Amino acid sequence: MGEEFDVFLSHNSVDKPWVIALKAALVERGVKVWLDRDEIRPGDLFIDALEQGIHVSRCLAVVVSPESLRSAWVKEEYQRALVLAGSSTRELRIIPCLLRNATLPGFLASRHCVDFRDPSRFEESVDDLCHGITGRKLDAARQAAPVVSQAAQPEVTSKEIAFLDRSIAAMKGERSRLAVVRACAPVLGLAAGLLWPPDSGIPLALPYVGSAMVTGFLGIGVTARKWSAQGDELKRLVAHRDALELCSQSFGPVCPDVVEAFNRFLKRRIGIDSPQSEARA
Repeated sequence: MGEEFDVFLSHNSVDKPWVIALKAALVERGVKVWLDRDEIRPGDLFIDALEQGIHVSRCLAVVVSPESLRSAWVKEEYQRALVLAGSSTRELRIIPCLLRNATLPGFLASRHCVDFRDPSRFEESVDDLCHGITGRKLDAARQAAPVVSQAAQPEVTSKEIAFLDRSIAAMKGERSRLAVVRACAPVLGLAAGLLWPPDSGIPLALPYVGSAMVTGFLGIGVTARKWSAQGDELKRLVAHRDALELCSQSFGPVCPDVVEAFNRFLKRRIGIDSPQSEARA
């Protein structure tokens, strides 16, 4: 049968950051976790890999969120688990895990769930889930669990968000100054129109309008690349800030994927490794 796992995490891709944090918390308590992103290799048939993952796991934890309730994949994994449980000599325990403002659907309503809807009780809820998976209470589970360095668990802190707030403010300031330059370019054209000889026979307004249009287009053209780059950078900064804040509010401080993405962005932006990246290297 190959390697066996304590639990298979069934979830919607929207909940991936939270599920990764959940896996880290379970592993810290000595639980062997099957998670698609870590166990499915390039070239594997996705459906076959999922079925094999369920087959080699003693429990199936179904993450029930508003998004997963609309996911045909999650329901299919649950149905496949029921089929495997019925055709196998071993018992497959199915544990619903409620997330955010979700409620248990009918096909899970008869099973006792673990409530993760309060982010402040994340650790307590993980202990409850661990009890459901292993059958061990909190104290026994923690005694059996290997010690995992907390430095290996990237967390969202106020420092990252404060850094992004400062960077966003600085970028907005740069764009405001560049916008002033672009706006002043036509004014320079109007001033240049004053140099046009008044007795040239050309309508008086034409030199002013023409010069303003020429310098205006020149101003836009010369600054176009920088304006576009600043806009893209500002979007990235805002996206990273929103992701970090949303993750910390919705999923708790441990958000490995989001923090890793921020560190890669920071490395590219300043050209050096961030302290957190070096600590996890």
